[in-house]
Amino acid sequence: MKRFLIFIALLSQIAFGQNFNITNELSFGGSSWDILQVIPDASGTGYYFYGSSNSSGTFDHQSTNYGNSDIWLIRTDLDYTILWEKTYGGSGNDTGLDAVILNNHLYLGTTSDSPISGNKTLDPFGSKDVWLLKLDLDGAIIWQKTYGGLESESSVRIEAYQNQILMYTTSYSNISGNITTTNQGLSDCWVALINPTDGAINDQTMIGSSSEESTGGLEVIDDRIFIITNTYGDGGDIPELQPGFGLDIVLFELNASLDIIQTKGYYGNSSDFARRFIKKSDNEYFLITESQSSISGDKTSDPFGSNDIWLLKLDANFNVVWDTIYGGSYYDVSTPFAHIDDNGSLVLAGISNSAPGTGNKMAPIHGHDDIWILIINPANGDVIAEASFGGNEPDHPTELLPLGNGKLLIVGGTESGISGNKNVPLKGIIDAWIIETDASNYLNAMEIEANRLHKFYPNPVLKSVTLDLKEGHDYNEIRFFAADSREILFRAIKNGETTLHFDFTGTSGLIFYTLSGTSETHSGRIMKLKY
Repeated sequence: MKRFLIFIALLSQIAFGQNFNITNELSFGGSSWDILQVIPDASGTGYYFYGSSNSSGTFDHQSTNYGNSDIWLIRTDLDYTILWEKTYGGSGNDTGLDAVILNNHLYLGTTSDSPISGNKTLDPFGSKDVWLLKLDLDGAIIWQKTYGGLESESSVRIEAYQNQILMYTTSYSNISGNITTTNQGLSDCWVALINPTDGAINDQTMIGSSSEESTGGLEVIDDRIFIITNTYGDGGDIPELQPGFGLDIVLFELNASLDIIQTKGYYGNSSDFARRFIKKSDNEYFLITESQSSISGDKTSDPFGSNDIWLLKLDANFNVVWDTIYGGSYYDVSTPFAHIDDNGSLVLAGISNSAPGTGNKMAPIHGHDDIWILIINPANGDVIAEASFGGNEPDHPTELLPLGNGKLLIVGGTESGISGNKNVPLKGIIDAWIIETDASNYLNAMEIEANRLHKFYPNPVLKSVTLDLKEGHDYNEIRFFAADSREILFRAIKNGETTLHFDFTGTSGLIFYTLSGTSETHSGRIMKLKY
């Protein structure tokens, strides 16, 4: 048993951890809880870390806490040295959710139930409103505005759009406060264009059904606006989706006047949650979601566990080209933190509590919940590489930024002390965990093409499997191992050989392989089915 565990650990390092080493690691926090996201500054000289905090006057958080939770803003240089930090808030709950830099000013979008108190100078219209702050680049408040009605607004997203601030929130309010559009159900998607000079609302619309919508995502792509929502109903602006027992996903495309250009829905027979919508090219889009559904509707795979990451590739008209899932036997959660890297790979950040070797997850589990990073080949959805980061308590991603040259900046919320592959101590209840990791072995200009140097099919396999090698490869041997670490097959590869066949009759379960050459080694696994 010990020999097997050592083998699996070594294989994981070769196949799913190589060049994912942590090159820099630190944490920001006070004695209570602090959860941060990050945005690069406009000059390329550092970062703004922003989020929610309940700490005050301890460790990195020396500024005042005004209430239960405040917005905490940190300015750092490129080495993450804190240049200054400030808090914004009132006596209630002020939760930092989104930020954007426009015309050398920083805009912070938050939801707030605080009355006039602290450094908040406006009462809410209802139980909770959107609170938008315009700051100079040194964190001084230029102006602050509230947006909402007599009920509650939540989960704000903001983007820069045509020299305006585009705001998206879920609203339970009807016409009241500064909402001038009618709510169609329990909660709708409220979208507004805001003048960055004085905070005035230039235009607004309310999108929804007779039921309840929740905030999914906001994207500006090629001067087009995309709103993603999760919905329980249909009618109004929501098409009939033959919905399942839970949430379905709806994508809206809007023009500059906030009119709906087109609407698309995606669903399975249970709850599905939209996280992010990304363009790769004019004919390639990706919808990143989380699913509890079995095969039904647009979903073509049964879940591995209670929740899986569900990825849909869409064409130019946003029709599904293919879909696939990522996860293990427990739960795996998608997040909005994703991007198309310089080499064209799709990079995803999720949360995983599944053990390796279950489902199609191979990265190790360090504790309760880990940060799970996947590098995906956008042509077919194959996992090029994966890695997990975490300690013995829950850890989750809050941001993922490409740094160039194959490096990634991961920001997370951590409850772990030094354990797993976390090497910095915990300062409070929850800290912001900042990780630089080197994924250049997978994120370089040739990585996707290099990954196509070999392909096994069919996989899963019933009896025999074929290995296709691209012409010009330099592989010279392949070894196969059973799950108990026994080597079950060795084959030398002749110079110029491009097609090899292997018979695994009598074997079942996972078969691991290492494909070696003079300049590189690739490892992976094949699923052998029983008769």
